[in-house]
Amino acid sequence: MSIHSTEFKFNFVPGWRYAVRVLVDTSRGSADTDYNLDIRQTEVQIACLTEATYGKLNLFEEDVTMNRITVGGVNSATCKGPSINFSVKEAVTQTPVMQQGSHGHQLWADGLTPNTTYVFSVNSASLIVTTLPRPPTAPQLSLRPSATTADVTWTSQRAERFNVSWVRTRRGGCRDKQHENVRQFLSLYEPRVQLTQLEAYTEYEVCVLAFNRGGSSETCGALLTLPNSAPTLPVTELECLYNECSVHVGDGCSQYNGPNLTLVWTFSAAPACNTSARHSLRFEDKLYNFGTKSFDADNLNLLPGITYTLSVSVKNDYGEGQPVHTTYASPNDTVPGPVEELTSTATSTSVSLRWRRPCPPKAPILSYRVTADGVELIRQYYSKSKCLGNAAHFCRTFTGLKADQTYKFEVQSCRRSYYKDCSAAETISVRTQETVAAPEPPTMTLKRWPKGLSISFTSSWAITKQCFIETFHGVDLISNNTYDIINNWQHINVSMDDLLPSSVYDFSSWCCNHVGCSLRTNASEATEFEAPVVRDRLQVVSIYDTNATLRLPTVEAGDAQTNFTIMVHNISAGLEGVNFTAEFHKWRRANHMQINRRRRSSRPGCAENAPVFIAGHVAKGTSEFVLGSGESAPGTSNCPLIKGNAYGVAVMMSARLKHEEEFVLEKLDRPIIAGGSGGMAAGATVGIAIGVLVILALVIGLLVSSFQRRKKLRRLQVPVRPPVPDTLPLHLYDDFYDFRDGWVPADDLPVSMANIETFLNKSIGSLYMKHKFSSIPVNRDKPTRAAALAGNLKKNRYGNNLPYDDTRVHLLEIDDYAAYINPHSDYINASHITGAVPHRRYIAAQGTPKVCWCGLNNSSVGMQI
Repeated sequence: MSIHSTEFKFNFVPGWRYAVRVLVDTSRGSADTDYNLDIRQTEVQIACLTEATYGKLNLFEEDVTMNRITVGGVNSATCKGPSINFSVKEAVTQTPVMQQGSHGHQLWADGLTPNTTYVFSVNSASLIVTTLPRPPTAPQLSLRPSATTADVTWTSQRAERFNVSWVRTRRGGCRDKQHENVRQFLSLYEPRVQLTQLEAYTEYEVCVLAFNRGGSSETCGALLTLPNSAPTLPVTELECLYNECSVHVGDGCSQYNGPNLTLVWTFSAAPACNTSARHSLRFEDKLYNFGTKSFDADNLNLLPGITYTLSVSVKNDYGEGQPVHTTYASPNDTVPGPVEELTSTATSTSVSLRWRRPCPPKAPILSYRVTADGVELIRQYYSKSKCLGNAAHFCRTFTGLKADQTYKFEVQSCRRSYYKDCSAAETISVRTQETVAAPEPPTMTLKRWPKGLSISFTSSWAITKQCFIETFHGVDLISNNTYDIINNWQHINVSMDDLLPSSVYDFSSWCCNHVGCSLRTNASEATEFEAPVVRDRLQVVSIYDTNATLRLPTVEAGDAQTNFTIMVHNISAGLEGVNFTAEFHKWRRANHMQINRRRRSSRPGCAENAPVFIAGHVAKGTSEFVLGSGESAPGTSNCPLIKGNAYGVAVMMSARLKHEEEFVLEKLDRPIIAGGSGGMAAGATVGIAIGVLVILALVIGLLVSSFQRRKKLRRLQVPVRPPVPDTLPLHLYDDFYDFRDGWVPADDLPVSMANIETFLNKSIGSLYMKHKFSSIPVNRDKPTRAAALAGNLKKNRYGNNLPYDDTRVHLLEIDDYAAYINPHSDYINASHITGAVPHRRYIAAQGTPKVCWCGLNNSSVGMQI
């Protein structure tokens, strides 16, 4: 036997007496009390609250509404204890509640605000309670049904949740089906739902219940789903007798597709005279019952004398059912319709009328009646037209009329002969022509003055009524003037001011009379030619090692043909003071004959070292030009630039209008230094690679040249003769040492100072002297940076003979501009050397074809050899 101990805790009212009964069940659910132990019962007296236990008060058993809260947990009426410090306040604002109190063991507060939190305090114990909110408002339903679904939305305030239910109330058909009580439900938080799996053309009741903790409200509505097919009611026995048409619509319960049915009547026809002009009429009748339906065609606006196709069908909210068809011929009118599109042409003695037969005719047409000024011109009716191959029109020509006379014609279409039952008359007034021809083209002369043109033209001898002048600028029509002509050969002057300068205007004039119009006289004239106006300057966009991008100026020259000629001055080539205007005209004269005769120009070539060259010749509209791109047009040379060289750039803008031409020269403010700025990292990398390749090529070339020179010397050597004693004078052995025979001694020849002149005269040009010169060791123990600069390389005749930086000759710069365009303009391949006599100094220089020797004069040179 085991003993189990169990403890239970309950909330009781202080001071009350409770009976506690404990039953131990061992029957595992059996109702037999034999398996249960005896019931133990005891009574418990709950102690009243004292001063010591009052602070441990536990409030419980809340009863909450929207405006009242009741809680328990204080002494009962049987307990006598200390006084109670009880208060109720609003939790947020701490505003005390005025209506509050206690009753027995309960505390209450009344007159509260819905959905608001309050704090109940009894001495040191407290309880937070929230009142219930107001019930939600009644939902406002919106029902949008389709055939098998329906979208239901609603609006309701203060709702926390919604219950949606729907049930089928009846079904459409020959008889209503019984109400179905199977209601479906959904619980939602959002005020919208789509009902699915509904039956077509069936009525449903939809209810929405909105609720929260304070209550609920419900709204119900009815919806009718749409049909899912067009009606299939039998439509038979469609016929038209005289002006009445009827049709029978069967009841057909099994094919019934809803009560909202409409009977549709459609008339459609195309008159035989014009099949493209269709006429149709459609009207509908609400179908409330079945059986025979009819209507009177006289009440319809149908065209007379036309056979219509009548179609009848039944329509519901889904669509129209299969129609049935028959024909209906509308009755004719008593008279035909009036003729249409009455036109005329006239000569001096005849008038031709042309009209369109009325369509629809409204009644059979037997003839046409034509009168002029009340006198009948046709004595018999006409049913044959002179418009060959055109059945829709009728043509007649009336001859024997007077020239320059106005006739008023009336044309009627008649149903019978003798001009009975005729339509309303269509009238037209026609004037016969005079016996003259159309005017000749007018003569026109043009003259210009500043900002304007004057036009003079003269009408011809024929009777001219009006003359016209149109003025165009390009394709735009500037003016269109009309002038009334009173006399023959009338002279008219027209002045046009405030025209655009350097612009070409085209004029076209012609004259007309009642016979016709003359041919046009066309002429064009240009306004006063003005020099082009440069709006934007010539600018450099970017500079690279071998090319530079230029932004060409913006030029306003009206209609003149504008070209840009880009000229380049290679400042590093040494030519100073270039006249770009003279160079442009020189180049233009050289290419003018080839351009005018359209001969094939000479193949473009490169002129990298030319002091001045034409890089390009482009037309107006080209915004940028790449200088040094390597793409040369005929007659130009746009070769890649040389890195480090300075180039002056100018653009000659030529504007040509007819036989006049103006030129404007635009130059860059500063020269371009190739590779100076604007290059990219890729360009620098390419330049380094090219430099390395050039150095390798030079080294290989020197090695090959040295090898070939040594090989040649070995081939030219002759047997060595005995050496000459040092004590013997040179002139004793003049015949022995014959330098001109190609012999080279193995050892150095002793030469005294007294015989140096004879020795030099004999040895200059000999292989011996060349051999000795080439055997002199080259010791470059000092830097030659100035000679190795890119701008100075072309100033060295030989690449292996360079002056030292500390002993080279510095030329004086001519001016600041020359120093700016070429920072190395003071360089020349010349060095200061000291002779055998200390007080004498010399300059050793390499003579080049284009060297400027004027700078040596500043070094006090007394003699040049």
